[in-house]
Amino acid sequence: MVSPRSWGQREPTRCDGTDRRAREPLSPASQSPYLRPWLGLVDEATFYPQMAQFDQHWPDEIEPLLRRVAEPMRLLWGADGTADGTADDTESALVHGHKLAERRGTGLFVIQHAGHLVQNAAPEAVVATILRLPVDTDCARRDMRVLVTGSSGHLGEALMRLLPAYGHWPVGIDVLPGPYTTAVGSITDHDFVRRHMAGTEAVIHAAALHKPHVATHTKQDFVDANLSGTLVLLEAALAAGLDRFVFSSTTSAFGDALTPPAAAPAAWIDEVTSGAPKNIYGVTKTAAEDLCHLFHRRHGLNVIVLRVSRFFPEEDDDRTQRETYDDRNLKANEFLFRRVDVSDAATAHIAAAEKALALGFGRYVISATTPFRPDDTAHLRRNAPAVVRERVGPFDQVYETLGFRMFPSIDRVYANHRARRDLGWAPDYDFAHVLDQLAAGEAIGSTLAHAIGRKGYHTDIFADGPYPVA
Repeated sequence: MVSPRSWGQREPTRCDGTDRRAREPLSPASQSPYLRPWLGLVDEATFYPQMAQFDQHWPDEIEPLLRRVAEPMRLLWGADGTADGTADDTESALVHGHKLAERRGTGLFVIQHAGHLVQNAAPEAVVATILRLPVDTDCARRDMRVLVTGSSGHLGEALMRLLPAYGHWPVGIDVLPGPYTTAVGSITDHDFVRRHMAGTEAVIHAAALHKPHVATHTKQDFVDANLSGTLVLLEAALAAGLDRFVFSSTTSAFGDALTPPAAAPAAWIDEVTSGAPKNIYGVTKTAAEDLCHLFHRRHGLNVIVLRVSRFFPEEDDDRTQRETYDDRNLKANEFLFRRVDVSDAATAHIAAAEKALALGFGRYVISATTPFRPDDTAHLRRNAPAVVRERVGPFDQVYETLGFRMFPSIDRVYANHRARRDLGWAPDYDFAHVLDQLAAGEAIGSTLAHAIGRKGYHTDIFADGPYPVA
């Protein structure tokens, strides 16, 4: 053992004690609150006697008293909170966590990829648990083991991070490794899917080839990944007796409905909008939606389809837009009509999994809540800044300070009212929220979105934009 004083003088990856119990090495700033009480001459001298006096009977005496705490309580438990990181130790720690929850009479929320210091390893899970879960102790309805496909992607990682905060146990699969991916393999591999679906109760299917892959992958690649892969998952879910399936689709499924003629009003895009897909990405995603509907009608599988707007942090694929607007400016503007924060996209999927049994089948638009109304569409096409001032209020001062500009015209508006009504979904990030962040000098969007960061869609780097445009 080393003295507490020496902890602060060593590389974070080598720290004993405190740092060894965190999945990721703790920075000096993170270590400070834990080490500070032990670094004085008197305090350091008390450290070893306290360690020597420790005995398990002290916590054993306190644990039964937890039932006397009248305030609502949630028990968060780091899944990697073990003494030496072995598999047996992990299982032992989880067993102890469940026993502690039973004594308290509350639910146990297991936070994956976190150790003893959950607040450092997964702060977003702690915040989500505090702010979003209802204050009750009935967690049985939330305690699902969920298979997440595409767990190394933006949305997949967000789901893997947030599901435990909602009382669920995620299992992540992806063709690429990632910090939150449980197993690496293809969703077109029947044995692989069947093996990792065993014991789960729900599927959230976020794996896909996307629009950035249209110019770099063949049409057959898209059919294999987006259509055949979805079929493999649906068949496996049916065979395993699962009753909840959430399919993450795209607003690209609305196709040509998204670009009305130049003189026409902006398109109001909701669940009744129809349009023909414009590329192989949209075609395979809408075909996969139809497969989901078929499995609901023919086999009774409860399926929720979510048509999700853009949430990626990468720069825009439109060169004119990149050259005209700062990237933050572009994304802030898009929160008015066609963007959603990845944390809100993830909570929509979780809400869909929880509501699937009650809804049976549903298809919903997932985007930030727009301030606009259907009768704004003509004016939006002619003078978008004026409509923004009317519906949101004065934004000009913040924009002028930053050198930002509002789009002169907006050609579409994604409306999420049905998703909010049917799923009980309450997205946190809209244009007003983003405007407040800009005014405060903050980065826009959620801390989760920034923690996930940019992943890119290709291993290659392209000279003209984030990816080639077909």
